[in-house]
Amino acid sequence: MNEFELVCPKRADPYSRQFWFSSLEASWRNRCMESVWDMEQLDWGYLLWMGQYHRVLAGFQTPWAGFSALPEAARELLWIAGETAARRGAIVNEGLCEVGTLAREIGCRVVLMKSPNYLLEVFGDYRCREVRDIDLLVSENDIDAVSSWFLGHRFEEERRRRQRIYRRGDALIEVHFCAAERRRHWGLLSTEALMDRAQPSPRHAPLLQLEPVDDLLMLVLHARHHEYARYLWLRDLAAWWSVRQPDPSAVQTAFLSRGWGRMAWVVWRGLQEVGWEMPLSWASVDWGVKDRFDRLVNRYWAARGLFTGESPEAFRLWKRIEVSEAEGWWSKLAAILPCFSAKFMREYRSARRAGLSGKVIARGG
Repeated sequence: MNEFELVCPKRADPYSRQFWFSSLEASWRNRCMESVWDMEQLDWGYLLWMGQYHRVLAGFQTPWAGFSALPEAARELLWIAGETAARRGAIVNEGLCEVGTLAREIGCRVVLMKSPNYLLEVFGDYRCREVRDIDLLVSENDIDAVSSWFLGHRFEEERRRRQRIYRRGDALIEVHFCAAERRRHWGLLSTEALMDRAQPSPRHAPLLQLEPVDDLLMLVLHARHHEYARYLWLRDLAAWWSVRQPDPSAVQTAFLSRGWGRMAWVVWRGLQEVGWEMPLSWASVDWGVKDRFDRLVNRYWAARGLFTGESPEAFRLWKRIEVSEAEGWWSKLAAILPCFSAKFMREYRSARRAGLSGKVIARGG
């Protein structure tokens, strides 16, 4: 068994950083990159570490396929990532079949959320995007029946405040009965309304999928909930947009009517980092963003792409964005108070440590 280790620098050089973002764009467009890049000038420690950390390495199989001078270390890691994604995809497919059986036997509406809905349309199979779980949305009135079904099929249950998690072997299924993860979003995103607007899933009948604008709202809220810590979610949002092609005016109305203009602006600026183009009709739209907030957002995304892993600078900037996004004094207070907690200090110290160095360990036969 061969083993190699690549030590990752803390910062990226401009050439490697440009290649990183070009790879992300080619990934969600699912196309090969032009062979104009000098493989010897690229910092492969940075690129491979970032690919693993941001969970997008499997998606680089197609973009990097045309590089004959690709380092052997990169080829091996791409192969490992693709095989891992394919194995997880088989588990997800099996789980989706069982969830379909659940929906038929119980007779309840089950909405399939996130990547399985659009992943196959973008990439054709699961080899280019590892899916680790299945996310479902059900009515709170049906949750007990759903729970009984899973327990009757040898799943282990973990109960949380707004969801239940089921595990059996490598299978992981999360059943949500509240659409929004943050309390301040509950009144603006009704679970029942989302389910009423849901449409039949063309690939996973009898399951449903969210109406496109609702789907986008949920994807954005999910990425925001995790503080955009992985470029995976930006790449997925761009890929989703490429196959769903939502009505820009409907998207604009959905965000602005909820007072989420600044939240949307953070996403639009992040998506532009990976090659997505903002609709021309939005050029004159007032997203409620002032120059100061725009500069803050730009600094945040610059810090995300410059450093490997987390960085104290990105961590601090994100907390400032959260406070600026919040509408009303109560929401701003809710965003500020956690900054004085012991948990916040632990996360901050973790961010300081994570950006100092990184390693990519690969083993293969």
